[in-house]
Amino acid sequence: MGTVTKSIGSGGGRDYSTLQAWEDALPANLVTDGNAQVGECYNDSEFTAKLSISGQTTNSTNNITLKAASGQSFYDHANKLTNRLAYNQSNGVAIRTTASYDGTVILVDTNNVTLRGLQVKSTGVGTFTISHNGGPTGFVIDKCIVSGVSRSNLNSFVVGIYGSTSNRITNSLVILDSNAANSLLQLGLGAKAINCTLVRPSNRTAGGRVATAPYATSTIRNCAIFGFTSAPSGTFDSDGHNVTDYTSAPGSTGNVTSATYANQFVQSSTGSSVEDFRIVGTGADLDDAGVTDTTNIPAGDDIVGQTRSTWDVGCWEYVSATTTHTTTGDVAGGGATVAGTATHKTLHTTSGTVAGAGAAVAGAATHPHTTSGVVTGGGAAVAGASDHTTPGGTHATTGDVAGGGASVAGTATHLTLHATSGAVQGGGAAVTGDSAHLTLHTTTGDASGGGATVAGAASRSGINEARSGVVREWLIQFYEQEWAKPVQAAKAPEPPKKVGALKPAVRAVRNALEPVVEAEKVQKVAPRAVAPRKSVARAAQPAVTTIVQTILLQAQKAALQDREFVNALNTRQQQQRAAEAEEAEDEELLLLAVL
Repeated sequence: MGTVTKSIGSGGGRDYSTLQAWEDALPANLVTDGNAQVGECYNDSEFTAKLSISGQTTNSTNNITLKAASGQSFYDHANKLTNRLAYNQSNGVAIRTTASYDGTVILVDTNNVTLRGLQVKSTGVGTFTISHNGGPTGFVIDKCIVSGVSRSNLNSFVVGIYGSTSNRITNSLVILDSNAANSLLQLGLGAKAINCTLVRPSNRTAGGRVATAPYATSTIRNCAIFGFTSAPSGTFDSDGHNVTDYTSAPGSTGNVTSATYANQFVQSSTGSSVEDFRIVGTGADLDDAGVTDTTNIPAGDDIVGQTRSTWDVGCWEYVSATTTHTTTGDVAGGGATVAGTATHKTLHTTSGTVAGAGAAVAGAATHPHTTSGVVTGGGAAVAGASDHTTPGGTHATTGDVAGGGASVAGTATHLTLHATSGAVQGGGAAVTGDSAHLTLHTTTGDASGGGATVAGAASRSGINEARSGVVREWLIQFYEQEWAKPVQAAKAPEPPKKVGALKPAVRAVRNALEPVVEAEKVQKVAPRAVAPRKSVARAAQPAVTTIVQTILLQAQKAALQDREFVNALNTRQQQQRAAEAEEAEDEELLLLAVL
């Protein structure tokens, strides 16, 4: 089984120039021919001749379809959502006759025929627009715009679908453009009208009825029925869900009656060809008033192919223009472009400023991301989740840690073992190893002053002479008599805690000297009574210098928060230097080294 498709239109290259020429060429028996037959109409110009489809043998597979070719119908026009919903040949394929009492524009006498995407109109009085002859089955009118005048009696109609329950008209606009008291539809032997807009324009005199249903129960469901003043004739399925300005509607459930005609459509009048039977939207009784019926409309769409959500009544489904859109320009800030539904932009890519300047973020805003640009401060680059930038607690940092020029590698909390080049405290020294274990070192140059060289541990200067005991005792005596007492006097009355703060310094001096002094006690000698020889002074000078520096550091630490204490030390040092100038050469050398 195949499908034979032929083009129909007045333009060059079409298979047929008229509708009837196409029908005349159809096989007499499509079943034995083994093909379905499709006629595709092109909107080269308005078709002005009638069409009769009659005499063919068909079945549900080997059937006949007459439709608009792709891109040639009002329902797939580029401006289908904004075009007026009415007969207009400029919007798509159209068939129109003007003769009065001229039979039917499209007459169907063959089973299994479908008309889709066509505009069909009769302006002559007494001429039917689409009808049947002999009650064919499988007759479907889908997504069509049909308009007619008909005859001036209730038994006349614009569209007739008569034959069986398989006959139906769906998603179509049918207009009775007449002042006569006639009918719009004939639905015989169980035929159906589903989601159709069935109207007499509001500028016409209201009258007549929307439908007659002879011989069996027919169905009118989800239809907008306006401009009629007589009740439908016949028996109808109870499931209505119709909306009308009349006091009753086909069916007994879900109907809305006595609705205001003027509140339903964009324009319900045919004056000056301005009619537009699209639903006005929110506020119309038609909006969301229907019931889902994918049995008769499997695609679940409307006359122009819009998907129905909560089904509206009539052929048009009102869809808010802001639901799905493409926006170019600012969303918030500058330069962003958003495509798709605004409520579903969870996962997106944004270029431009997020917070601050110059950052670019990719991915969901609520998920881990990579950020390039300023995080905090200037110039840093962070990769990974912003709260997981120190995996394992180990990282590499280049630049200042504290101060200038240092490079630190490893965990910031485990930097006890390191190498530092540059000043540790003061200028020019080089220290290698653990800062807490720098007792063993070699220093070349002045420790304080000029020219001395110290090798070995600072606490073991190699001075083992007996006189080192004299040096030890002299330093203790010097500290207790020359520093501690004057400081206490300068701060009298001294708070107990300040006096106590000096004791650790004294103990530190004694402990530092303990390894290099002899065990025997030597008579204490006042500083100025000591007159060691030059050789002793030179030998002791490095150790004395180191120990006195320790005393000074301990004292400074103990009194760091006490400005008066520091001032007193400075004053005492100045007095001591003045007195030293008067001493003998040996004494002078020793005292200079101490201070």
